[in-house]
This record gives sequence, C-alpha cells and structure tokens, in this order.
Amino acid sequence: MSKVAPNDRKIPSRQRMVKLTNQRPNAKATFQSQSSSTETIVSEKDTPPYLQQLIKKIFYPNSQCNEYKDALPALTSSSEVDLQLYSLIGLLFKLFVHSWYQRLTDDHEFLDEIVDITAHITRNLETRLKRVDLTQLLLDDVPLILNDHLEAYRKIHEELGSRFLPDETMDKAMDHIYNHFALMDDDETVEADYLKVLSKNVLKYLLPHDDLNSTLVEEFMKSVLSDLLLKNIIEKIIQPYQIFEIISIACEFLVDQDGGNEVKEDDRNGFNNIQTFFSQVIDLVSKTIFVSDKKRPTSVNVYSLSIFSFLNNLFQINNTRPVLYAFIKSTTPIASQAPVNDLLNNLIQNTLVKSLRNESLIALIIQKLRNNLFPSDDEMGPPRIVPDLEEFEKIRKTTKDNLKSVCNKFKLLSNLVIASESELDDTLDDFLTTFENKRMNKNLIYRILDLIVIKLIPELCGMQL
Repeated sequence: MSKVAPNDRKIPSRQRMVKLTNQRPNAKATFQSQSSSTETIVSEKDTPPYLQQLIKKIFYPNSQCNEYKDALPALTSSSEVDLQLYSLIGLLFKLFVHSWYQRLTDDHEFLDEIVDITAHITRNLETRLKRVDLTQLLLDDVPLILNDHLEAYRKIHEELGSRFLPDETMDKAMDHIYNHFALMDDDETVEADYLKVLSKNVLKYLLPHDDLNSTLVEEFMKSVLSDLLLKNIIEKIIQPYQIFEIISIACEFLVDQDGGNEVKEDDRNGFNNIQTFFSQVIDLVSKTIFVSDKKRPTSVNVYSLSIFSFLNNLFQINNTRPVLYAFIKSTTPIASQAPVNDLLNNLIQNTLVKSLRNESLIALIIQKLRNNLFPSDDEMGPPRIVPDLEEFEKIRKTTKDNLKSVCNKFKLLSNLVIASESELDDTLDDFLTTFENKRMNKNLIYRILDLIVIKLIPELCGMQL
C-alpha cells in the first residue's frame, strides 16, 4: 500500500476530537439556530431609538438634547456606525469608568477628554482602514494563516503519539509545531504582558500627540484595550462554537450578496437548472467587465494569492482532480498577463471588496460584539454556558449547512472540484474539525490579530515588542 503524505490525508470525521472544556452537567446552552437572511428579526434593544436613549443615559443624562450627534464628537464618517459604536463604548465607560470616577467627583472634564481621545482614535483607525488592501488581506494573508492552521492540525492528527511527535495530548504537540510566542510556556502572565506591550505600541500611533506625554491617559487607554477589550474578546471567540458562528455569519454575508439564489442540493450532479446556470454566467461576466472603483490600488497578481493554495489544500484538488489541477497550473502564465489579470481583479472588487466596505456590515459587527459582551446592556454578561455535545453538534451542523450554501451559490465553480454531496460533506467536516481545539484556536486568533495590527499600523512592522 502506498504511503500518503500527512498533509494529503484527510481527517476521518469519526475521529474528530471535540474539546468541550469546562462543561457544566446538564447545562443548556443559550443556543439559537441561525435564521435565514430573509427572516432576520431586529431585537428591540438594537433599534435606533433604543440606542439613542442608551447613549443619552450614559453620556449626557441631564441634557435636554436627544440627538447624540449634537452632544458628542463624531467617531467615524458614518452615523450608522457611530450609533452602534457609541452604544458599545458607552457601556464600557459605564462599567469601567463611571463606576469609580463618579464616586470621586462630579467634574466631567476627564470623561469628556476620554471621549475626545476615543473619537480621535476611531477616526484615525477609519482612515487607516480605508488604506488597507482588502484583496491582499482577505485573499492572501488570511488564507495563508488558515492554510498553516489546517496543515498543523493534520500533522498533529497524523503523528500524535508517534516517535515523530511523542506528546501525550494535542495541546502539548501543538506547542512544539504551531505556537505563538504570546502562549509560550503556557504562562498566563506572558500572554497578559504581550497584550499590554502590543496595546502600548498600538496607542503610540493612534493617540493624539498631545496625550502621548500623559501617563494617566496612556495607562488608562492601555488597560482598556489590553485587559478589557482584547483579553475578553479573545477568550470568548476561541471557543469552537463561537468560531463556528463567526463562520456562519461570514457565509450568510456571502450568500446574501445579490440575493443569494437558493440552489437545490439534488442539482449538484449536473446543470439541471439551465436558467440558474446562465444567470450565474451572465452575472460573472458583468462583474468581471465592470470597473467599480477607478481609484482602487494597483492590481494584484490574482494567481499568486494564497487563497488558491488554501483551497487546493482543503479540497485536495491536486490528488482528487489531477487533470483539473494540471490545467489550472498550465493556464497560470496566461492568467497572469495584464488583460486577464485586470478582469480577475474587477471580479474580486465587485464581488468581495465592494461589499465589505459597507457601513451596514461594520455596524452589524459592532452590534454583535456589544450583544456578546453586554447581553442585557448593563453589566458585562457572564461567560456563555458551554454547549453540551448535542447542542454543539447542532451549532456545527448549522455552520456546515451555511458552508454548503456558499458552495451552492458558487455552484459553477464548486462542481469542478466536488464530485458528490458525500465528498462535500467529508471535506466540510474535516475543515470544521480543525477548529475544535481551543488552544489551536487561540494560536490562530493571535496570528490573525498580529496581521490586522500590522495592516492597520504598518509602522510597527519589524519593531521589537
């Protein structure tokens, strides 16, 4: 029997390692199944009138002004984003500033200064975000990190307990081959120090120059960023079920673009629905030809993007579809030529980048972050009860179904790499399995955090932390 390289062998679904740590006996998770995009229900606590009152109650309760825009500085160029952002920032202030400051004095000068500094930071971040090349970030940098994550998991799964990787647990094995230096020696103080140093260096470029010499302001903002925001957010999203729900949100966003036509699963084995096929072709051509942004950054070499290496590794195209893989490789020189490459860049800009630079999407992300940190818009909510095995599998199945919806939306391409529904099931199961270990998830999140920081603040590149 011929040997299969570790990275070429898929992870059997029956051997998935579900890490449900800190599970409470008979505890029921507050799980809600993902609703379809056409049935989204807006909670009363997320409506503009409610948020206006929440902001007023926190920032200017004694004022006659009811419009926050007349009383507070703009955080960004979007009023929709500002509404969500002030709601989140207000709750953070209420919990970590008002609780002790109001016992000392009624003077609001310090609070007003903190609000002004926060507004300066958010406007600075918005300016920097607009300069980020989203094509490079989402189709090259992030897929490269995901590919490393996938390969590390497969290597550990293949070699765990062997003479090549004689560790007793997956966590120990991961420390040897895929460990971020913030997690060295499994010491929480090292991780905390890393976040503090990172926050200090970030604030060095985001704070107003006049406040860089203020130790009080610097230490306060550093504590808020490292101890409150980053630490809490990281600890929440490393949970496997949280990763799955983030994936589901991303899938729903992709499917919702241009209406997201539903495709029946039994149509996968052929182009039975001719109308759907031709409509996808026409849509693809129109997005390829149309130039949506004449001021966009210089075109990137699409075929050099890491997304293709990641997809090849995920679907094992070079093993399962060798002819297709050889054909794609042979067309690379042609596709790299300027005319073809420009058309591919148009397609990326019109299908992905244009949608992501959407203020409604950013507002939705901030809203979900607020609801996660402050479920009742009062005290910071307790950690979510870890789902039991049955509930975890429900969340997992929902995520898998959402990934299938993405494949169905891009059926024209997915039919080339997936032969059957069972093959798709196995591939998606293998992919989701890689997120079922909290320690590996934390490594992944820290690498993505480093990437985002460097993209937003390139001045930090190469700096010794």
